[in-house]
Amino acid sequence: MDRSIVDRIRARAYEIWISTGCPEGHAEYHWLAAENEILQSGTAPGPRKEFASGQKARARREPRKAIKKTA
Repeated sequence: MDRSIVDRIRARAYEIWISTGCPEGHAEYHWLAAENEILQSGTAPGPRKEFASGQKARARREPRKAIKKTA
């Protein structure tokens, strides 16, 4: 992926993190949301088909909801 696009995604992920109150443990969600916004904006090349590790790119995910345990 082009270095300038990675920098734009990083900056947008940071903005999303700040706007959501700086929660810890949600970096992947913020990155994927930012990546989706940047790549869908039409100013970047199409989305990657695979990550460097060979995994297929995942679609934007919503954060996991807490599961209540019943006793």
